[in-house]
Amino acid sequence: MQIKILRGTSLYITTDRMIGYAVMFFSLNAAIYHALFVEGAAGGFGSFLHWPTWLSVLTIGLSMTYMKKHTLNDNELGKMLRENMALSGWILFMLNAVLIGGGMHSEGYKELANMGPALIRLVLCIQYGYIYGIIFETFFTRDVRKES
Repeated sequence: MQIKILRGTSLYITTDRMIGYAVMFFSLNAAIYHALFVEGAAGGFGSFLHWPTWLSVLTIGLSMTYMKKHTLNDNELGKMLRENMALSGWILFMLNAVLIGGGMHSEGYKELANMGPALIRLVLCIQYGYIYGIIFETFFTRDVRKES
């Protein structure tokens, strides 16, 4: 099924894509559940949710794609979104690493006591970028095998 979003942009939804998305979503949550409740890792499901990071990765990745939209050929939007989402995750990773490093200058090392949440945000930037990229490439790329 093809859902037109804008003039030349469509969302492609097929049974294979939805099954793949559901399996990926279930597998990620099962891995988190196993780490937390079977292996006894610290934290919880909420550790994987950070709305400012989520929104920043999404906004930066979409804006980079929008800036380069004039270079897109037919059926390349999904691939460019995947590349830009991963890149935006790494850009935010580096930005947060600089901010964390800038806060480590204290003689009392009080900032180091709060290092856990800062490291979580570092990893979430990359995680969000790659997961967004996979999802966007999947649903914004037309199946060219069925056209031939």
